[in-house]
Amino acid sequence: MKQNKNIFICERCGNPYPVKLGICPYCQATPKLKKHAVKIKTENIEKNLPTVEEALKLLSSMISAAKTNGTKVLKIIHGYGSSGKGGKIKIAIQKSLNKKLRNGTIVEWIPGENFTTINEKTKKLINKYPKLKKDSDINNKNQGISIVIVN
Repeated sequence: MKQNKNIFICERCGNPYPVKLGICPYCQATPKLKKHAVKIKTENIEKNLPTVEEALKLLSSMISAAKTNGTKVLKIIHGYGSSGKGGKIKIAIQKSLNKKLRNGTIVEWIPGENFTTINEKTKKLINKYPKLKKDSDINNKNQGISIVIVN
């Protein structure tokens, strides 16, 4: 945590809070436990044109790697599909993310079309992870991405 007079700037989520609290009220990080800023990483599943099965394996390995290296937010590029109706990979990725959310593998996820500053989930995530507000896809309703919050 960086200190500026009586205010800490949380290196995990970037939010300011009074020193007297001793713990970040946004992400519960403490100055002693968290020594790095929140990591946001973009991962491109679609770039090598994988099959649905390969894309799902990539998603799982990307989430595992994020947990290992301390990345908290993943922007997954899965594409939208050339049919104009949403491709098989997008549908499979989103079903998998729902399952991972239910079983506790991930904390939250937002489809790109809902990644807007008027969406309540997005607002909460921006409050916790302010760097998301600067993401190039915010408010673009990009149906080819998903935002994933990792444990």
